[in-house]
Amino acid sequence: MVASTLCVPLGAHVMKTIANQPRPFQWTGVVLGAKAALTIWSPDKIKAEKTVKKLLIEINRLERIFSLYFTGSEISKLNQSGYIDNPSTELVNVLLESENLFILSDGAFDPSIQDLWKAYFDDDLEKLNKLIERKDKINFSSVNISKRKVAFDASEMKISLNGIAQGFITDKISDLLKNEGYETAMVELGETRALGAPLDGDSFEVGIINPHKPNTLMTTITLENNALAVSGGYGFRFPDNDLHHILDPHSRTSAKKVAQVVVTAPSAMSADGLSTAIFVAGVEKGETLLKSFDNTKAMITDNDGNVHVI
Repeated sequence: MVASTLCVPLGAHVMKTIANQPRPFQWTGVVLGAKAALTIWSPDKIKAEKTVKKLLIEINRLERIFSLYFTGSEISKLNQSGYIDNPSTELVNVLLESENLFILSDGAFDPSIQDLWKAYFDDDLEKLNKLIERKDKINFSSVNISKRKVAFDASEMKISLNGIAQGFITDKISDLLKNEGYETAMVELGETRALGAPLDGDSFEVGIINPHKPNTLMTTITLENNALAVSGGYGFRFPDNDLHHILDPHSRTSAKKVAQVVVTAPSAMSADGLSTAIFVAGVEKGETLLKSFDNTKAMITDNDGNVHVI
């Protein structure tokens, strides 16, 4: 094992020094509410430190677009007003990719569940009942997207891009590292992407937890110039402990068809969105969905502990 990452909901990072390479420079913090890490292998520590400072400025800029934690972010303004004029290129691109995944997954991936998520989080039964009755508030087809304006057709609609924007940010930062000349890095900003491979010829290894025993690993997956995302209901529980944070837009409650989905793909954004979509859609529909994406694989653990590799 040359390096490893423990893929848990909070993004914990376990790392070993890579043979014949300098000790890595590492930053840890929080991105879009999730623990995050950047690990760069470079013989020039001063350059690595300067590079990370540049990356943090870019991460902050992107959070000002996608974060629900900033009241002044683009997505917060969109949710508050129901529209936003002159949206950033980044917001438009992620919304268009979300629309594509919404269509391909028959609505299993639907960012318009934010109000439903908040109602569960607040344990607001009155609001939950209203959202269950009103179909138009949870339907991404009610989002109109253009370069000049993004607007909701349905009143009081709210969206969250946490199921895809973490992957988008991971890709952006990975591309910036490549542009800076780095050949070996691990980018973990809610999702994981391996830049290059260690010089000793091995690959990065990512430990995948057992969803039925979340304190243990079930297997490892190797990464080399690709990305990985994991979706599982064990990461966060609402006040009602029978319910987890990944919601099924159709049933209006926690998705229950599988226990965990691991997706590897060329981009972290694709892996991010697909892991959520397949977790909601299940094994059979997930297999159909993957046919639309090249060089993309999924490992699905069902509720009985069986593992399906597609």
